[in-house]
Amino acid sequence: MHNLKICLIFIMLMFIMQSASAVNDNSDDLWIYNYINIDPSDDIYYGFRLKNYKIQKEYVENLKWNKDIRLHIDQFDEHNVRKNINALPRFPFVIMLYGGYSYNRAIDIGLLFRADNIANSGFAYTTAFSYGQKGYLWFHNNLEYPRFLNGRLKAMGTFSFFTSAPQYSANLLYYQAVSNYETDDNFEKLGLLIVRFMNKIFDKMNVTYNRQSDTGFHLTGGIDYRVPLFEMNIIPTLQLVYKYEDKRDVTDTGKILQLSYRDPPREKKIDTHNLGFNIGLMLKWDKFKETRTIPEGLYLMFASKFYIPTTLGAANGEFRFTTRWEAKYNKKLFREFAFKSRFLMALNYNISEDFSGDPYIRGMADYEMTGWFALLVNLEAFVPIVDVEMYSGLGKTFKRNANFIVFWTFFADCGFAIDNFNYYLKDFYKRSDRYQIRNSLEKFNIEGQKHIGNDNYLLPAATLGTGIHIQSFFLHFNIRADVAFNLIKVIVYSGGNYKSWKGLSGAEFVGLILAFSEMF
Repeated sequence: MHNLKICLIFIMLMFIMQSASAVNDNSDDLWIYNYINIDPSDDIYYGFRLKNYKIQKEYVENLKWNKDIRLHIDQFDEHNVRKNINALPRFPFVIMLYGGYSYNRAIDIGLLFRADNIANSGFAYTTAFSYGQKGYLWFHNNLEYPRFLNGRLKAMGTFSFFTSAPQYSANLLYYQAVSNYETDDNFEKLGLLIVRFMNKIFDKMNVTYNRQSDTGFHLTGGIDYRVPLFEMNIIPTLQLVYKYEDKRDVTDTGKILQLSYRDPPREKKIDTHNLGFNIGLMLKWDKFKETRTIPEGLYLMFASKFYIPTTLGAANGEFRFTTRWEAKYNKKLFREFAFKSRFLMALNYNISEDFSGDPYIRGMADYEMTGWFALLVNLEAFVPIVDVEMYSGLGKTFKRNANFIVFWTFFADCGFAIDNFNYYLKDFYKRSDRYQIRNSLEKFNIEGQKHIGNDNYLLPAATLGTGIHIQSFFLHFNIRADVAFNLIKVIVYSGGNYKSWKGLSGAEFVGLILAFSEMF
C-alpha cells in the first residue's frame, strides 16, 4: 500500500509538470488580484499557465470561503490543514506535508495531494497518507463538489482506512532489540547495535509505538451550506466507523512509564469487531482574511458529535456526545508583527478527550490533560526576524522571487480539564492508568490529581515557550519548531525528591515540536 501511494503521487506530479506551459509575463489575468491578497510582484506563479486550463472567476471568487481542508476525520482535522489561496488561481493543486514530531504524538507525519478544480468542473479530490508511531497508518480519500446553489452548498464524502499493525509489529521488535538477546552472528550484532542506539534516541524523544493492533475504516458523508447574509457555514455529517481489534501488548509496567525489556512482551488476543455510527454538526463563522503570511480576523466555531449506540463492540453500547466551542483572533500589529489567540471550551457526555500536547497544550505528554470538560487558552506573538527572497532554485531562475519570512515566536498555553478516569477516551483509545499520569498539584506526590468529587479529578496546564516559524508566500505548508516548558512540572515537581522518582525523566519538563502545520 505504501509503495502504491508513492507511485500514484509521483504519477500525479509528472502529469501536472507535463501539462504546464511556458511562463508568459504578459498575462491578462490581473483581475485575480482583486480576490487574493498578494501583490503581482510577490506572486511566483504570475503568468503561469496550465494547458487546457482556464482560470474561472467563479472558482477564484469562492476561494475565500474554502480555505480549510477538512475531511471530518478528527485525527486529520486536528492538524489544522489550510490552503494558501494566494497560490491557487493559476495552479489549482495542493501538495504539502502535514504533521511532524511532537512530544505527545512522537513521529506523526503525512503527505497530501489535492486537485482543487479538476478540469474546471469544480470537483476537488484530496488524497492523504500519514504514519504515526503512537497512532495509526492512515490513508484518506475525499471528494467534494462545491457548486450547488451558486456555490453556497458543497457536497462531500471521505473514505479513510487505518491500521496500527505496522506500529504494533515495531513494538514487538523493540523488545527484542533492547532485551538481553545475544547472538554470534556479526551481522545480527551490528543490526542490534544500530537498533539499540536508535532506541536510546527514541527514548529521549519520548517515542514509543502503538501497543495494540487495530484495523478499520471511516466512511463519512455530509454537506456544507453557507447561509446568505450571515455567511455562516452549517455542516451536518454522517459517519460510519468500523474497527477490528486484533491483539494487545498487556505487559504490566507498574508505576513506570518505560517498559521492562528483559522479558518478552505478554500479548492478549482481543479478536473484537466494533461498529460505530456518528452524527456530527458544525457551525463555522470564518472571517479570516488572507494576507501574504498570517491570516487576520475572527474565527468562531461550534462542533458537536453524537455517538449512536450499536450492538457491535462494548465501547459502542452507550450513548455519548462531544461538544466544542472555539474562537480564534489574529491581528497584525505592525507590518508582519502579529498576535494570535485561541479560546477553546469542550463539554462532553460519557466520554473524555485528550488535550495533551500539540495542537492543544504544547509541552505535555500523552494523557496528562484529559477530560470531559476543558477550558484552554493559547496566546502567541510573532516577531519577524528575516525576510528571504530566492531568485532561483533547482537550476532555474524564477520570473518572480520566492519569498519567505522567518518569525521568532513566543507563546503561552494554559487551562484546565475535569476528567472521570472511568470514561472512554474519544475514538476509544486505551488510556494510561491514573497513577502513570505526571500532572499533579501536590508537590512530591505523583498520584496527586485533585479530586473534586464523584470520581472527577482536576488536571491543570500551564506552559510557556518560544519557537521559529517559517512562512512562505507561495507554499501551502509552513515549518514550525517550538520548545515548550511545562510550568506545572517545573514548580510542583522540582525539589530534592524529584530524582528519586523512578520513570520520570528531566526531559518531561520540556516539549519539542517540529511541524508543517500551524498549532491553531
